[in-house]
Amino acid sequence: MAAVVGALCGMVSGVGFLLSRFSCRSWRTPPNGLNFIDIAGNRDPSLAFVLAGATGITTPGCRPVLRPSHPVLGDRFALTPARGVDARLIGKAVLFGVGLGDPGVLPRPGMDGITSGVARAVVFGPAMLAGRGAGQGLRKG
Repeated sequence: MAAVVGALCGMVSGVGFLLSRFSCRSWRTPPNGLNFIDIAGNRDPSLAFVLAGATGITTPGCRPVLRPSHPVLGDRFALTPARGVDARLIGKAVLFGVGLGDPGVLPRPGMDGITSGVARAVVFGPAMLAGRGAGQGLRKG
């Protein structure tokens, strides 16, 4: 049952990326994410509506979801403990920003590009996976 719910959530996420033009199309046109943060050039504030919609749904929904002692389809909640701002968090934010700024693609749309056969994704996909592997290696060591 958890796999079915996970697949449905993934499909809803994919539809959201398609509707907000963050998916495969962003490999062929200027990405919305870069245009959102580009205050000196081709500014596109439409992502603010996507962010506001996500925040408007998530904020009131967190408290009732976390109220029970365990999730409906699992044994425990997998929550990251709050540690505050440290060098590790800043390093992750910088790497994420560089990753978004260079190709202009978020990880999920990047995976869409890989599965769609977009040529630039041939470089992006392995680089993203290598970065993930390196991060896991650093965490263990």
